[in-house]
Amino acid sequence: MILNKKRCLSLVAILSVLALSSCGEEVSSNVSTWDNPISTTKFDLRYIYSQDPGDDGVYAQLSSEDPGSYDDRIILSNYIWTNSSNIEGYYEDGELTIEDTIRADITSTPTGDGYPIVTLSNNLFANKTEITSVVLGKYTETLMDGVFSGDTNLTSINMEELDNLNYIGDDVFVDVPWYENYLSANAGKVIQFGNVIYDVSGTLGSSTYKVPSNIVSISDGAFKGHSELTTLDLSEATNLEYIGDNAFEGTGISSVILPDSVTYLGTEAFKDCPNLKVADITGNSEMEMGYSVLENDKLTTLSYDGSVTLSSLIGSSDGILDDLTSVSLSGDPDGKVCDSALSGATNITSVDLSGAKIIGSNLFGDLAQVSTITGVDDIEYVADDSVKDTLWYDNQPDGLIYFGKAFITVKGTVSNVSLKDDVTGIASEAFAKSSQISTIPESVKYIGEKAFQQCTNLTNVYLPNLISCEDRAFQGCTNIESIYFADYAEMGEGIFELCTNVKYVSLPYSGLLESLFYQTPSIVSYTFMKGPTEVYRKMFKDLESLEEVNFSSTIEIIGAQAFRGCSSLKEVTFPSTLTTVGALSFAECTSLSSVTFEYEPGLSDVGNFKYFGVANIYALAFYGCTSLSGTFVLPPSLVYCYGCILSETNVTLIEVMVLSTYIELTGYDDFIENSSRPDFSTDWNSQCEEPDEYGNPSKIDYIITIVEVPEEYQD
Repeated sequence: MILNKKRCLSLVAILSVLALSSCGEEVSSNVSTWDNPISTTKFDLRYIYSQDPGDDGVYAQLSSEDPGSYDDRIILSNYIWTNSSNIEGYYEDGELTIEDTIRADITSTPTGDGYPIVTLSNNLFANKTEITSVVLGKYTETLMDGVFSGDTNLTSINMEELDNLNYIGDDVFVDVPWYENYLSANAGKVIQFGNVIYDVSGTLGSSTYKVPSNIVSISDGAFKGHSELTTLDLSEATNLEYIGDNAFEGTGISSVILPDSVTYLGTEAFKDCPNLKVADITGNSEMEMGYSVLENDKLTTLSYDGSVTLSSLIGSSDGILDDLTSVSLSGDPDGKVCDSALSGATNITSVDLSGAKIIGSNLFGDLAQVSTITGVDDIEYVADDSVKDTLWYDNQPDGLIYFGKAFITVKGTVSNVSLKDDVTGIASEAFAKSSQISTIPESVKYIGEKAFQQCTNLTNVYLPNLISCEDRAFQGCTNIESIYFADYAEMGEGIFELCTNVKYVSLPYSGLLESLFYQTPSIVSYTFMKGPTEVYRKMFKDLESLEEVNFSSTIEIIGAQAFRGCSSLKEVTFPSTLTTVGALSFAECTSLSSVTFEYEPGLSDVGNFKYFGVANIYALAFYGCTSLSGTFVLPPSLVYCYGCILSETNVTLIEVMVLSTYIELTGYDDFIENSSRPDFSTDWNSQCEEPDEYGNPSKIDYIITIVEVPEEYQD
């Protein structure tokens, strides 16, 4: 007999009580005799298992008398009972019974009788030839691949009793005599277990099949090769979520309309259906698809979200798209239609875009025959002007061409180009080399590649609603002086390439200026909009025109030498969200006369009081800033201060603001020299060279100012 450690300890406790009792000693009623049901039923000797922690995300402590969490679900991973001996109620002479739950003593679970066993993992009982009968628990939801594969003596399974079953994997019943007998007994029928359509036995007795409303999944290959199925009715399948790989391959159906409950459509699900002409697989907006789900050469009408190209959806073999004449694209969950979505479908005449908001590039590149385009009212952006290749475009009058609020191009000669006040998108090259555009509406959200290339009448770009701007959108706009993009706007490469007259910039950009402008202009003011978290090293190095910089709340780090040599920069304020000032980051900013550190009280991740603000100042951060003089104040948020931060400046005194709790821990006298927090290097206030012409000492004097914990944070 095998006992685990906890079981042995329990027995020892019981024996001790009995021994005391036999000696006439009074036995305390507080002695615990609780045995873990997981052990007493030998569940832990039969299975290796895992837990789904449920909605609360907390794993129940199943070996404790009070598990602490009550919505866990059990997954059986491995069957490890190799002993041929019986376990009463669970394994008796080849008859296997899986309990409904474990820890049935816990009544506060959703089932009221413990933690339900819901999943049997891959090959759980595979090749267990000693098993002759299986009773599955009533809460079983999932049978993964090969669960009973190779169980050649298995003749009984209670599959028809599993009302909660939602998924059955591949090869679950390979070489299982029970299943072979079940198919024979149900010839001509669709095999359904619980909420799963799993298979078809023999030839279907009817050419029409209506999927019941309770069905959640249709297994891989369930109807594969059943050409006698000509009508598939999914009108009541409102709970259907999963259609497996090859589920309807080779059937005779002529149309399919997926319910919007479907979240997965498997690879080649409707491949080689020779009569399939109409398919609406829009389904759920979050639906995932395999490849070649509709690989058929007879499709004439198709509706889908446009998240993949037709070659991925149907295939790219010669002629496979020849019969396709009408397509509807609703857009992915974000309303996007992918680039080249309809490439290769040269016979399409009608496109409906109802539901779509953003149209990728080259949608109409191969669609010269398209004469009807509908459902464009909600479109916000069209990436390019490929629609110019269609009959629809040929039939439009001269003027500004829009899809909804998306501007595409100018057709013909237009004397006055004035964009709509509510325009949201500008297609690529829409105004390239145009002298007719001088202002851009603030409503614009999307700008395509080279959209305003060489628009020399543009002087100010103010786009507070911008979401994305593609490569070289304003290339060569030599008269732009000011730029303003919205927080978090996505930016391509070289957007302002050769814009040499720019002076005032507000952008969510923190990389090298050369990548943005190619030839860096004489920028006077730069504001970081929200988005980037770090100022790239050397970003503004030696930009002598820069007089002003403003940091957003998302900037946390200023990289090394980021502003080195910005000789016109006069003042800088570090917000409380900024944590690190890099080495030499403001070195040789000879006009810099004011540095302000903002800081805010708050609690750390572990609940301790702290000041948020600059915590790290690296070596030589303000080296050579000769306009810095008098007293320089360091904030109470500072933790690390490295060498010579104010070397070669005219600062004569450094005021170090220190939280009172640090002083209490370290002592005042040795605070700077010996304490670990804040950590100041031995040369933090040193001059790196001999005294300069002003007679600065080799070490700058400092004083400590104690900052108290605000009253609202005191215990």
